Amino acid sequence: SDSGSKTTATTCGRVEDFGMGTSVFQLHEEKLGCAVYLKASLMNHSCAPNVVFRFCGNYLTAKAVKCLDAGMEACNCYGPQVGRMKRAERQALLLEKYFFHCKCSACEGTDSHLQLRELAMDALACPRCKGPLCENGNGNGTSICFQCHSTTSQKDMKKLIDTREKARKLFSDAFENTSTVTQIQALLHCHSLQLSCIHLCNMELARTHDALARLYATQGDYASAIKHCEPSCASVCTAFGEDSIEVIGIETQ
Repeated sequence: SDSGSKTTATTCGRVEDFGMGTSVFQLHEEKLGCAVYLKASLMNHSCAPNVVFRFCGNYLTAKAVKCLDAGMEACNCYGPQVGRMKRAERQALLLEKYFFHCKCSACEGTDSHLQLRELAMDALACPRCKGPLCENGNGNGTSICFQCHSTTSQKDMKKLIDTREKARKLFSDAFENTSTVTQIQALLHCHSLQLSCIHLCNMELARTHDALARLYATQGDYASAIKHCEPSCASVCTAFGEDSIEVIGIETQ
């Protein structure tokens, strides 16, 4: 979204009927148009916003996503957000589109938990402790674990990368089949490979859990669906933070 021109949207629901008494209700937003809200445009940006904009007809309101102390600045997000983009990407986009270097708490802070959140978004897993791996910067193809600080060799990194690519192909190929049972089998294989190569909070793993939960729900197997919803929610919580818009769920209220 733009800081001054807001895209008005409405939350819509759709029920998909899969027969045998099973259905899945899906929420999504539909864009209605754009409008300029002068007062809202005065609000500064933060990559970890403490308010979210909501529409009620033609009216724009700001809702806090966390407790704000007296005198604390209320900030919304101009688009680049923690959990969706890494710091370098956010900085580049904000500079290109809004012509400023972001100095919000998320960009300027040295919070190790925040660093872990950003790293885990797409991290491979350490073969020793399953912590998130990061490149060591020396150009030799090895990586260092953020958690145990051990080094993963170039050979082992290639194995992890190859396994991740196999999992990605399984995920994309799964939906080319129309059989729900076959799709579940392919995604379970994908999930097994992902557990062996990527970090537990990697968003690719969360997407696999989401897909499995939806497929199980279409079969009426809600117990299995819940088992995959729980780790998916945990990944979102790690990526965005416990007091984020995504976790609190204001966007779907």
